[in-house]
Amino acid sequence: MPQLVRVGDYAKGTIYSISRETGYKVSDIIAANPGIDIHNLTADTIIKLPTPKEVFTAVNIDDYGSIYSISRETGVSVDDIIAANPGINVNSIPSGASIKLPTSSAVMQNVNIDDYGTIYQIHKHTGVPVEDIIKANPDIDINHIPPHTNIKVPSKSIPSKQTPKVTNPKPPTPIQEAYEKKVESKSDREIGNEPKKNCKCNSVQIHKKFLTPNKYSRPTTPIQRVKAIVIHWVANPNSTAMGNRNFFESRKYGKKGYGSAHYIVGLSGEIIQCIPESEQAYHVGARHYTSFAKKHLSSHPNNCTIGIELTHVDWEGRFKESTLNKAKCLTAKLLKKYNLSSKNIIRHYDVTRKICPKYFVDHTDAFERFKNDVELLLKKL
Repeated sequence: MPQLVRVGDYAKGTIYSISRETGYKVSDIIAANPGIDIHNLTADTIIKLPTPKEVFTAVNIDDYGSIYSISRETGVSVDDIIAANPGINVNSIPSGASIKLPTSSAVMQNVNIDDYGTIYQIHKHTGVPVEDIIKANPDIDINHIPPHTNIKVPSKSIPSKQTPKVTNPKPPTPIQEAYEKKVESKSDREIGNEPKKNCKCNSVQIHKKFLTPNKYSRPTTPIQRVKAIVIHWVANPNSTAMGNRNFFESRKYGKKGYGSAHYIVGLSGEIIQCIPESEQAYHVGARHYTSFAKKHLSSHPNNCTIGIELTHVDWEGRFKESTLNKAKCLTAKLLKKYNLSSKNIIRHYDVTRKICPKYFVDHTDAFERFKNDVELLLKKL
């Protein structure tokens, strides 16, 4: 059913004002209204808006196992998935197949309450209104959510490996514009994502502030052979390394779910160790793991990985140069210690598809630079 609008309902009563307020291109509006004289419109003229094109995103069948699992975990109906993939044989899908999902469907992403703590924190991290999250989870008492509970979060898109394209972007505010100019000029030494050539890894100091043994954040379970170093973000802009360490410590009472990491790198480059490397940390736990994790790590990747949390300056996940430099040094030292290479540096996203660390998920080129810089440091150690 086409959407019809009245010209007089828009500010200046022109095609251009309709375009500006709806986001449709003038040329697309004209194409949807053949024969219209855009220079002789009246307030009562009815304009047909272009029919939105169906937009698709893609997921890998190996990350889910079957069409039915994709439907269950994303909220997209099986019928809609089949319609978006004509000719697909749902009973015989080859490994590695890319499955298209219509993003206009009401998509649900499952997140674990342990990764956030509260419904409000899920709202803060995802941008989805609290009332929408509550509506999507009618059987949940938001004041008493048991550990490990999966929460459905309504969304119009599903995270993919590709950096999302921005359509009809809003112009930046003066503050945003000033910030972007600083980053682009690289004159601001406080914020950036470029390597510092003179980073001296031999001067790295680690402050051991081990958590109290407890079943929620330091279970003291022995770690197996280390296979990878996992990079995370703390998802709490401008918070300190010690503040995040203390948050892990507060989980020992069992009221804030499970979670921890071996190391946290602060805004000034300080490094705090929360868990001995000989023990497992709860940093990549999930109900479902990617095909990569199952193949290269284990069925329980906490038992063979070391987790490093990075602090950051904003909700885009941008890191300070001081944070990145020390994180690179720490990672290089760990790689050397466990006889690994830069290929063994992975993101939390690579293990569970959680958007973590956000900046490195949104900017895969920045993550590749991070790994390359670590490889160079490793050769010097």
